[in-house]
Amino acid sequence: MRRISFWKLKTLFRDMLALCCCALFCVGIVAAHVTRFGDRNGERTFYLYSASSQGLQKNVLRLSEIDDVRGESVRFSLDREKTAEEIEAFAKNIAKRYGAEICFCERVGGVTSYYAYTPRWQDFLRLSGVKINLHIAISAETAVIGSPIIFGGF
Repeated sequence: MRRISFWKLKTLFRDMLALCCCALFCVGIVAAHVTRFGDRNGERTFYLYSASSQGLQKNVLRLSEIDDVRGESVRFSLDREKTAEEIEAFAKNIAKRYGAEICFCERVGGVTSYYAYTPRWQDFLRLSGVKINLHIAISAETAVIGSPIIFGGF
């Protein structure tokens, strides 16, 4: 039986550690590209297989589903009720954070929706002939941001 020297074990351990670090780094890069709104805490919804209301909606992803993500939204509470002017400023701040330009706005039933486009993200939908890939919906006390748009109620 051959004896394995201490130096060979040390080299093997170092190589395995480097391989594990590379694998974790790659998983981190993939995970960072899955969630566009990772800086927001709130109720997260992922849209799988389709960037439409026909897509499967999930709140938690498995690693095997990362390639199937076609959209995302995050619902969060605002610290206090906002005025119309504050809502507009809040939406503009979110759009600026993602390098987006607000294309148009609509108000329906107490919710103000801002539709924006950012060249940072390749995917988009066309609404009324306009490219959209960031949707910001704000009511008095709740906000939802989604990409390419928010599906479901808000």
